[in-house]
Amino acid sequence: MAFRVTNYRLFKLHFSLLVWALLISFIPVSVAQGHDHSEVESTSLRVISLAPHITELLYAVGAEKNIVGVIDGSDFPPDAQKKPIIGAYNLLNWEQIFAVQPQLIIAWGSGNKHLLGGKAEQLGIPIIFSEPKTLQAIEDELIRFGSITAHESEAKQAALAFKQRWQQLASQVKSKSLKQKVAILLNINPIQTLNGQHLTSEVVSLCGGENIFYDAKVIAPQVNFEALLAHQPDWLIVTDPLFVKQLTGRWKTLKAVQQKRIITVNPDHFLRQTPRILVAMETICQKLAGVKIGE
Repeated sequence: MAFRVTNYRLFKLHFSLLVWALLISFIPVSVAQGHDHSEVESTSLRVISLAPHITELLYAVGAEKNIVGVIDGSDFPPDAQKKPIIGAYNLLNWEQIFAVQPQLIIAWGSGNKHLLGGKAEQLGIPIIFSEPKTLQAIEDELIRFGSITAHESEAKQAALAFKQRWQQLASQVKSKSLKQKVAILLNINPIQTLNGQHLTSEVVSLCGGENIFYDAKVIAPQVNFEALLAHQPDWLIVTDPLFVKQLTGRWKTLKAVQQKRIITVNPDHFLRQTPRILVAMETICQKLAGVKIGE
């Protein structure tokens, strides 16, 4: 009996691998190699998203039906929460990944590339990576995802709307010729910030600010209070409203705290590389440069 069960399990495994191989065979070579592709013939490509921003971008181009798996935390738009969860930012469930039979995995370059560990290649699943570091790169990523999933028209519309809005905001600020020192605070105990490699620095710059830790050696460094004090930022950008109540004691030696120049932004808007970053950009430009939203 044990021998028969084992044989049956092997049969199921071999059969599943055969089905998967057939599915993979329909993916264009250019997609499998991680290249842009504009000749996909249908919208049936089965995609796994390994980052919330990737899920959002796929939805933005109308490719939500292509998504067969996401990682925990992919919560926008709300419909994304209905998608099968195949892991978390620090752990992937390969049994679940196998079960949804993906034809393509889109991973976060610096976030979870290490989790793949050659496993996907062993199973024959193509992988591409996504990590936009500029507003232009978000626009390009929308076009790329639209091309891969055969949603070119929707992607072009989304990319154009995004471009027009951020350029409009930037042009309103440019005429004001501002340059204010800004500290981005992801956390205040310990103090953690972001350097110029992160997209947020471009947003701050376009709104008339200057990231005081732009030249830090790592993308999300921890800094001491003395370094913050030495720069005396004109503004603080915080990603949690609770931080504001905690800016007491030594924090009151900062000019920005004394003058209540503190900007609170939703981290999902500000930190994710998606069109929703413009929500945060509007708030920041409004505070730093007096830009009137809707102009």
